[in-house]
Amino acid sequence: MKNKDWIDFIKNIRPSYSLPSRFVLANRLLEKEFNRVEAEVSLNITKSMAIGLQCDGWSNRRNESIINFIVSTPKPFFYKSLASNEEKHTGEYVAQQMEKILIEVGQDKFYGIVTDNATAMVKARDILHEKYPHIAIYSCAPHTLNLLVLDILKCKTASKIEFNC
Repeated sequence: MKNKDWIDFIKNIRPSYSLPSRFVLANRLLEKEFNRVEAEVSLNITKSMAIGLQCDGWSNRRNESIINFIVSTPKPFFYKSLASNEEKHTGEYVAQQMEKILIEVGQDKFYGIVTDNATAMVKARDILHEKYPHIAIYSCAPHTLNLLVLDILKCKTASKIEFNC
């Protein structure tokens, strides 16, 4: 730890505490915490009899394509983030990635899949609905509402009202 202000702050709160080194923090402690969280998530998903999958794609700060997956038990757990690198976010690709999770976790446990309204996500939903008719597959209602409001605000009357507000 090299930040003098941070070191002084910790020493003032608890003088007997010895801060871990940057190496210990970034390796042993981080690995230990990762393993603990991963085990907790795995246990919760394994114990749950009915789960849902949420999927959303975007670009990170370096403009790299990312797809994030959340598994709900109903408590939501971050399951996986996929850097798709050179792979295009086609409907087929997204469906394959979601199907991998269905298989890893147990496809019979899934009762719902939610995605945003991007063209690739709509295509992926169609592909998965065909293969897994027992799973309810739909778009995210808040995302749909957001897009609807944006479309409404494009109308002259609505944009005037928004401007006057």
